[in-house]
Amino acid sequence: MSVPAVILKRRIKGVALSVIGLITAIIFLFPYVTMFSTALKPKGDITDIPPTY
Repeated sequence: MSVPAVILKRRIKGVALSVIGLITAIIFLFPYVTMFSTALKPKGDITDIPPTY
């Protein structure tokens, strides 16, 4: 493999890991965002069906 090919392979791997990490962080942070937004709503909005975000 030539040097530019190795650099490109490392860069693609780094970007892929960053994207996977970002998706994982969003999945884990979503419940906290939901809890925070619910904490700021009036009681009537919390019990609405269907819920409004």
